[in-house]
Amino acid sequence: EFLMPTKEIKPYLTGKLNMGRLADLKRGWKVSMQAIVYWAETIGAITANQSRYLWMQFNSQGMRKKEPIDIPIEYPTLIPEILEIYFTKLNYNKKDVAKILCLHLKEFEERYIANSAPLKLVR
Repeated sequence: EFLMPTKEIKPYLTGKLNMGRLADLKRGWKVSMQAIVYWAETIGAITANQSRYLWMQFNSQGMRKKEPIDIPIEYPTLIPEILEIYFTKLNYNKKDVAKILCLHLKEFEERYIANSAPLKLVR
């Protein structure tokens, strides 16, 4: 429901769902084609038979492990800005912020420093 709210996505699931349409929906909703099929059946937008047919298509085309079309990785932009304020204006260091977040320093660095946009000043 969080990634594909029923009221929002259900109109896109009406009509015939096929691999091409699923690929288009994947681009727009940024979720896997398989997740779309699962959710479509869950909310009653497609029948169990339609779902079964689509799952057979995934299997026959080898898409259960690797779907066509990669979803671009999104990087947070707000977190680095917040950290920048903590480090520069509030004079916190990484250890202080890690403690506030109840994380070990190494875990904090892996989650919020290594995988985010570069900070101008990291203490």
